[in-house]
Amino acid sequence: MNFLAIEHCGKQFAGLKALSDVSFSVDRGEVIGLIGPNGSGKTTLFNVISGFYSPENGNIKFDGVDITGLKPHQISRKGISRTFQIPKPFGNLAVLHNVLVGTRIYSHDPEEAKRKALELLSFLGLKSKADFLASNLNVADRKKLEIAKALSTRPKLLLLDEVMGGLTPSEIAETIELIKKMNEDGLTIIVIEHIMKAIMSISKRVVVLNYGEKIAEGLPEQVASDPSVIKAYLGDEYGLTRN
Repeated sequence: MNFLAIEHCGKQFAGLKALSDVSFSVDRGEVIGLIGPNGSGKTTLFNVISGFYSPENGNIKFDGVDITGLKPHQISRKGISRTFQIPKPFGNLAVLHNVLVGTRIYSHDPEEAKRKALELLSFLGLKSKADFLASNLNVADRKKLEIAKALSTRPKLLLLDEVMGGLTPSEIAETIELIKKMNEDGLTIIVIEHIMKAIMSISKRVVVLNYGEKIAEGLPEQVASDPSVIKAYLGDEYGLTRN
């Protein structure tokens, strides 16, 4: 049984097809890369999986249960969490309290919730900034806090939406290692990312969307050499650099 099964999903906005008959599955423990041009439907798909949108057609099944049409908080409780492309911290709260919002859901013991929140901040290199206002963090640390907030709900499946966008090369390398470590710890992950070096190094398989349709799926090296993907997304220059 697939851990996550996306079956013939479609979504429209004012008659515009944002997703059209998209299907693919994710096995437990995989890291799946989700790529495509801007406007190809990647974030819309995340919104459908996580309950922010309901698909007009198709189904989403997670861990053997049909979650189509459930609310975001219901899907979160079933074990799916996500980050947002633009980090959305509680800016007027300290970094620690941003993460406590999630850890308190699963622990009625305040000390246990705080311990877990501090563990997450330590894992992400933010423990020294636990008392900082979230609004005062730089871009890289806001991205880390976004991941910490997502992890605070104890997900089994994590959806990462461009967590490396706007980062320096060293920050990107650090984030790649964090994703690998989360996966090694048993977390199943789907990653939206435009940085192909990252996608190639962390993904077991890659799914490509274009104009809301899936145009390719396969191993990273297979997808990167697919003529339809090069034409729609990577560009001829990418193909030349690989030859």
